[in-house]
Amino acid sequence: MRISPDNWETVKTLFDAALELEASEREAFLRAKSADDSVRAEVERLLAEYDEAGTFLSSPALAAIPFSLKRQANRFSEGEILGGRFKILRFVAEGGMGEVYEAEDLELHEVVAIKTLRPETLHHTDALARFKREVHLARKVTHPNVCRMFDLCWHKSEGGDEVVILSMEFLPGKTLAERIKQQGRMNIEEALPLILQMASALGAAHEAGIVHRDFKPSNVILVEESTGTRAVVTDFGLAFRGTKSASEPSLGGALWSSARAGEVRQLYGTPAYMAPEQIEGRPATIASDIYAFGLVIYEMVTGVRPFQSDTLISTPVKQQVEAPPPPRKFEPTLTPACESVILRCLEREPASRFAKAQDVAKALAEEASPSGAVNPVQAKESNRLPGRRIRGWLSSVTIMLLVCLLGAGFLLWRRNGHPATPAHVEYTQVTNFADSVTSPALSPDGRILAFIRGENPFMGPGDVYVKLLPNGEPIQLTHDDHPKMGLVFSSDGSRIAFTRGEGWDWQTWTVPVLGGEPSELLPNASGLTWVGPFQVMFSEMGKGTYTKIVTAGESRANERDVYLPKADTTMAHRSYLSPDSKWVLVVEMGSDGVGPCRLVPFKGGSEGKQVGPMPSVCTEAAWSPDGQWMYFAANAGGGSHLWRQRFPDGVAEQITFGATEERGAAVAPDAKSLLTSVGSQQSTVWVHGRKGEQQISSEGFAYMPSLSADSKRLYYLVRSGIAKFMSGELWSADLSSGHKEQLIPGILIARYTVSPDSKDVVFTRADSGGHSSIWLWPLDRHSSPRQLVGAEADTPFCSGSGEIFFVRGKEGAKYVFRMKKDGTELQRAIPDRISNLISLSPDGRWIVAATETGEPRNPQIVVGYKVRGGPSRVLCRMCAIGDLYIGPPIISWSSDQKSMYVSLTHTGSHDKPKTIVIPLNSSDAFPEFSSDEFLNYQELTRMPGVRVLDLPSVFPGPDTSTYAFWRINTQRNIYRIGLP
Repeated sequence: MRISPDNWETVKTLFDAALELEASEREAFLRAKSADDSVRAEVERLLAEYDEAGTFLSSPALAAIPFSLKRQANRFSEGEILGGRFKILRFVAEGGMGEVYEAEDLELHEVVAIKTLRPETLHHTDALARFKREVHLARKVTHPNVCRMFDLCWHKSEGGDEVVILSMEFLPGKTLAERIKQQGRMNIEEALPLILQMASALGAAHEAGIVHRDFKPSNVILVEESTGTRAVVTDFGLAFRGTKSASEPSLGGALWSSARAGEVRQLYGTPAYMAPEQIEGRPATIASDIYAFGLVIYEMVTGVRPFQSDTLISTPVKQQVEAPPPPRKFEPTLTPACESVILRCLEREPASRFAKAQDVAKALAEEASPSGAVNPVQAKESNRLPGRRIRGWLSSVTIMLLVCLLGAGFLLWRRNGHPATPAHVEYTQVTNFADSVTSPALSPDGRILAFIRGENPFMGPGDVYVKLLPNGEPIQLTHDDHPKMGLVFSSDGSRIAFTRGEGWDWQTWTVPVLGGEPSELLPNASGLTWVGPFQVMFSEMGKGTYTKIVTAGESRANERDVYLPKADTTMAHRSYLSPDSKWVLVVEMGSDGVGPCRLVPFKGGSEGKQVGPMPSVCTEAAWSPDGQWMYFAANAGGGSHLWRQRFPDGVAEQITFGATEERGAAVAPDAKSLLTSVGSQQSTVWVHGRKGEQQISSEGFAYMPSLSADSKRLYYLVRSGIAKFMSGELWSADLSSGHKEQLIPGILIARYTVSPDSKDVVFTRADSGGHSSIWLWPLDRHSSPRQLVGAEADTPFCSGSGEIFFVRGKEGAKYVFRMKKDGTELQRAIPDRISNLISLSPDGRWIVAATETGEPRNPQIVVGYKVRGGPSRVLCRMCAIGDLYIGPPIISWSSDQKSMYVSLTHTGSHDKPKTIVIPLNSSDAFPEFSSDEFLNYQELTRMPGVRVLDLPSVFPGPDTSTYAFWRINTQRNIYRIGLP
């Protein structure tokens, strides 16, 4: 049976989880956890082979390699000779990347075990390295309780495939894990001989400078011999040898490995048997093996593991924040002194544990002696529950308290009729990056934080990270830097879903929390959340950019609508289900921008009502665990801050204040706090001229620069502190003197254009209802601004002939119009309906606009239209350009129209955006191109005379040597904020 690459991570996870269950419980477990028949069948096949093998020499060095699609049979037949030396006696078992056989060594005439490495994994250098390391390290330890490694050689099959062979001691017996599962707990007298042998094996390894790193019951084989049971420690594939030289390589014991560029991190070791310091990413030491040894002893004498959980990821988290329950809770006959020995092995701080494995065995042997004497010091130790360890650990976390009440702003806010809220809010910093992290998400148990390391809190390039709370090290899960947004954990906490964008093609992908290859879950699905077992809710794009909220199974089966926006240009981007599964909070954006959030019924059929602060720009939402409160990240003036509102009809209350902004809200399960991204963003505008670069602005967020025709002045917008989304004050700077001034005080501008003769500025502004209109103001200030066009007019451009081009809505559709400066001769510029007007050539002959296609995966294309008629030209098929975009146009020209500027910001590329400058003949606005779309990067860069600027936001000037640009500096980190 062939399994797709996307499903192998699921197969591995389910297989590992099912091994921990009784055979009678596995079928029900698999049916509950997977609806995919092929996945269940493959897991059942692996389980059957595991059970049949008995002495299944499973090596974590093998299991850590990702399953391959090419799982073709590679079993050697009985009697076949490998490497000219090993005669196959029988097949034993199949592992994650090879097989195990019983064989006869024809040279030494001994029965040995043979491990083989699959041909398709030979190119995986990490796999081969660990395979070799298992031999190298294990051969350094010669001890009767350590599995002996003999040799490593190669065999070439008849088909030409090369196979790596590892010969080792054949151990006819069951694992300690199988013994515990089949027969239950052992009394201390029965367990002690095995404990002494395991301690002796670990001690021998430690004396050789080797730390096992993956000690667990399944890595101990119990061999029945005439003298009794021999316990043999196996599988040194994850072991490492301690080094004294900083230059000598060391394989530290992190839960996740540090991946090289372009690789994903893999889980090294078994989380349930890892020491806390390994889970945090610190190097493994002898003390780490002592901790695992204590877990094994605990399981031997009680029959259970101390940390029980419903999900794989929850087990290591519990080891971080909970004290192990006393063993006598499960086995009352255990003496307090023996319990004390076991709990000392499980001390959270490595220095508090036993120094040697032999010391553990010796202490247990003394306490289990027939005299029954109890060491009073150890008896006292057993009553010292490890909870104090956790308190000490938590006290080491730095807690930063910020008082965020701004007196004047708060009084003004109160004066406007808002209810009083607590004056002090407690902030605790959770991440500490020098750049920016956004999109916080919490695991179902609240112990793992996921976030995107990237600048854009909506959709932008970045990678997914996880962090164990409160002070674990951040671990990177994806390594592609694709545009992403909207993290959420699966119901069982094993996966993280996120939206990945390629232009307008938005898909939902998932990545395992424990590391692995990301895979696509659903196409045309964004803002996905789980609303039940294998049931999801997400945004689905329809005709054009119209986006609705739907719910369906993970395979998109039984899809139904939850919320259908009224306007056909509305995009419902995000949705959040209430704890009682009856209501949904929706974040939506219309053609007039992002508005308040909306509350709709989950059953569908209603447009619901707006909630949160009004008017506002609401970007994220959340529910309290009891469903009594709704939380919002919203900008009601003064930046994005956190708000709450009692469900369903309470008054919105502001929680956070201050100069920084908050984006995202992940409420903790105990409802006492939430996690949010706190920070600020600054943008400075610059001019590049013949003498180099010159910084023009230095404060606030400056954007949308425009050079005058003579290059003597620079115009730009500065986002106001009281402005809502994407509007600012118009400023002008004299480039020779550096003098700056605000041009139209008191008026907030959404978009503007300066006429080619630098006599007028044409701009759009919105009224209190969000309706835009176009205005003209002479730069000589001889008259006040006057309105040219109202009724949803936007995006003005001035041509060299003195005409003004703009977008105007008509009966739900958008068209490009043109008119004279005095408002006369109003007419359509082109007959086609558009989505957005992008740019206008300086000669006024070409319009660049986005238009809808009706295709969900590619709803919008960018087209060049001739104003006077003629064939249009497709410029880009995968460019995502929304109504609120404020960056440079995808296509623009220098004032003399001798150069075209192409911005690669919009193409969905995960590479660093650049700007391409192409020389033109004065007779046309476009160069010749042969592909079916203009924005073909390879073809563009091969054009004669092309220049590539390592800047994403370039605004052309009069010639190629002069242009304006901006630089954005973003700093955000995740904070925990106490809730009132």
